[in-house]
Amino acid sequence: EWWFCDKIETKVNRTRDEVVTMDFYKQEIYGNILYTAYRTRSLVVSVSLLYSLFGVAAILYFADKGYAGIIAGVIIVGFSLWRINAVHQPVMLVTEKALLVAVPFWEMPLEKGAWAYWIHPSYLPVSYKKIIGFSDDWKILYIGTQQEGGMAQISIEGMYIPVSDKKKIIAYIERKQKE
Repeated sequence: EWWFCDKIETKVNRTRDEVVTMDFYKQEIYGNILYTAYRTRSLVVSVSLLYSLFGVAAILYFADKGYAGIIAGVIIVGFSLWRINAVHQPVMLVTEKALLVAVPFWEMPLEKGAWAYWIHPSYLPVSYKKIIGFSDDWKILYIGTQQEGGMAQISIEGMYIPVSDKKKIIAYIERKQKE
């Protein structure tokens, strides 16, 4: 059973028509957060420093270029701050009722009304019973489907999660599937 909400729908796998709904974390729907998986500290620090340097370079370069340069600098700094904020957000939320997987920004919808998903962390809720497994590099989550083929793929950013956290996630999924 999928955990659906009245939100923007996205294709799970480009070759199939199955649709999963993105949502924000809501305690009343998904229950308490039992475990939160973040990116590795070294990645977070490295990416934050990179985007900080990118923003500073934009300010220094565009400072004397007139109004158009200032606007370009502000846009670049805004983009840098957005990406720094995004890298600090959880990759997965292990809740009582579903695994919430962060949607990579390259998978975000571009349709009207979807701006909130670009600002606030959004997740694809997946029932523990539907989870088949992860790819070896943790870039793909495999889930069971009700259609021909029986399996769909969801792009995830699990490769950035520390190995110890991956083990905890797998152990919890296995425990929920046995219930």
